[in-house]
Amino acid sequence: MRTYKIALLPGDCVGKEVVPEGVKVLQEMSRVTDTFKLVFDEFPWGAEFYLKHGQCMPDDALDILKKYDTIYLGAIGHPDVPDHIGVGQVIFTIRQNFNQYVNLRPIKLLPGIECPLRNKGVGDIDMLFIRENTEGGVRRHRRDIYGPHVPGDGAANQHFHPVRHRAGYALRFRAGQQKNG
Repeated sequence: MRTYKIALLPGDCVGKEVVPEGVKVLQEMSRVTDTFKLVFDEFPWGAEFYLKHGQCMPDDALDILKKYDTIYLGAIGHPDVPDHIGVGQVIFTIRQNFNQYVNLRPIKLLPGIECPLRNKGVGDIDMLFIRENTEGGVRRHRRDIYGPHVPGDGAANQHFHPVRHRAGYALRFRAGQQKNG
């Protein structure tokens, strides 16, 4: 049986409420299917960490996170910390350094769960939303990582338009989903 190591970053505010509930769901899936085990390590990184330490994550955070199979990230933010700090120092840093170029959001009705939409059941709603995850509003932060010569950057690119090679990653990912699904 495979064991998955998960780094928990509940983050701030609502993340501290939502992530523990999500962990309960994952643990129940592990118990019911009896096909995998989960090991969790929690890290207190985020905007509240920033208020105490002057940065949202320690300098070695990415080295620590590399040791895990996945990262379960909650909400990042605090009224006393500007959004660009929490988002830039945690979310964008993780996305870019681990090349998390696809934001995958499946939506599917499951058996035994009542749907608030009238007369809809299993099979009526089965959607997959795929969003490029490292470009657009993230581009300014890419310059912090790569310096003035961002890979694939072009003078004609505008702030919220993905760079072609990054958008291509998301498109190829979707094409693979269609082919395999």
